[in-house]
Amino acid sequence: MEAIDGLENDWSQIVDEEGNQIGTVGHHFKLSRAFNKEEMDHIKRDGTCIACHKEIPKASLAVSLLHHVAEYSGQLPKTTNQHFGLVNKIVLTSAWGQVLLALGGMLVGALVVGGFGYRKWKPKSQP
Repeated sequence: MEAIDGLENDWSQIVDEEGNQIGTVGHHFKLSRAFNKEEMDHIKRDGTCIACHKEIPKASLAVSLLHHVAEYSGQLPKTTNQHFGLVNKIVLTSAWGQVLLALGGMLVGALVVGGFGYRKWKPKSQP
């Protein structure tokens, strides 16, 4: 974006990183104001990508395998929307995997407990 001649202030920021106000927000809307430091920290996303990308492509055998398959099959995301779609798919797959694992664990636990209960209370056969 080109600079505007004669503009004395930098209007790209209203509040600096520490939450100090360096500009004003128009009073066209009731209660309009700049974000405070707490709000800025809440919406700031610096460093969130590293949570996933620290594993790509060499830190985990499973991630490395999937990365190389996607790379050689031309399925690595090339646009922001493709990346968002991949992240969404990963989150949903992980969530459903954890739910199914928990349900499976409860089912196995119920079968084990039920099996012991049945053995203890089943009628003994007479010889």
